[in-house]
Amino acid sequence: MSCTGECKVPKNLTSSAQRAAATDDDDAIWASDDEIDTYADLHRAHVTQGYIDGITQAQEAGLQKGFDEGFPYGAALGCRVGRILAKLYGTPEFDEAKKEHSLVERWEAFIQ
Repeated sequence: MSCTGECKVPKNLTSSAQRAAATDDDDAIWASDDEIDTYADLHRAHVTQGYIDGITQAQEAGLQKGFDEGFPYGAALGCRVGRILAKLYGTPEFDEAKKEHSLVERWEAFIQ
C-alpha cells in the first residue's frame, strides 16, 4: 500500500519502524494497551490453571488405576512371603540366615 499523501506519516520517514512509530497515535483511538495486557494476562492465567487441573486429574486417575491393579498382586505376594517365613521361622536354616543378613535382624528389631 503506497501513501496517497492523506496520511499523517511524514514523507521523509524511510524505515517501517519509523512509519509504525509515527502511526501510534492512531492506534490509541482504537485500543488500549492496558486492556490488551489485561486480556492476555487473564487468558494466560486461565490456560495455565486449566493445564494444571488437567495434569492433576490425569495423575490422580493414573495413580488410582495403578493402585487398583497393583494392590491385589502385592497383597498376594505378601501373603506368600509371610507363609514362607512362618514355615522357616525357628528352623536352623532360618537362624543361620539371620546371622548372615543383618537386614533381617534390623527388621525384626523394628517390628518388635
